Amino acid sequence: MVTNYHVVKGHEEFLLLCKDGQKIPAAIAAYDSANDLALLKATKPRKLPSALPLATRPARVGEKVFTIGYPHPTLMGAEPKLTDGIINSLTGIGNDPRTYQISIPVQAGNSGGPLLNMNGEVVGIVTAKLSASEVFKWTGDLPQNVNYAIKTPYLSVLLSSTPDAANIRELPSGKTDLPTLASRIEPSVMIVIAE
Repeated sequence: MVTNYHVVKGHEEFLLLCKDGQKIPAAIAAYDSANDLALLKATKPRKLPSALPLATRPARVGEKVFTIGYPHPTLMGAEPKLTDGIINSLTGIGNDPRTYQISIPVQAGNSGGPLLNMNGEVVGIVTAKLSASEVFKWTGDLPQNVNYAIKTPYLSVLLSSTPDAANIRELPSGKTDLPTLASRIEPSVMIVIAE
């Protein structure tokens, strides 16, 4: 299970909450704090749904992308939420080449979620949003919908450091309409409970 390092940092116990309500204990398998990525290993991996496939090509500016996540689940409910948008830039804050800037609305709870192309392949991992209050203090302007995702090559490096990565079952990819993609992908996106 992939998530952000900032989600697991400072915690010792983890549960993966599946869409069907099943809770699977997990532990940190590997992490990359510099790129805000972490891998969790389930104690009962057979109960995990299939993994999402990684894209074989980078996303392009203007490409339609989406994410499925669980923003503010205690307030907004534990049903997965889909938001979509485009790739705004191939670089993040300060021209950071590790991240995409995306127009997908994200909230707390989207961190660590997949950024997917229209083939259902992961092109990035949602990691941050520009702080509207901080930017307003600096500039007097409120930024709108400026968010970021770590590119999948950084995830691929982390995955290659774990011996079990070769045995992961993946969902099939392929272009189809968004509702079909969402229903195929939703079971593979879980809430990470860190304590």
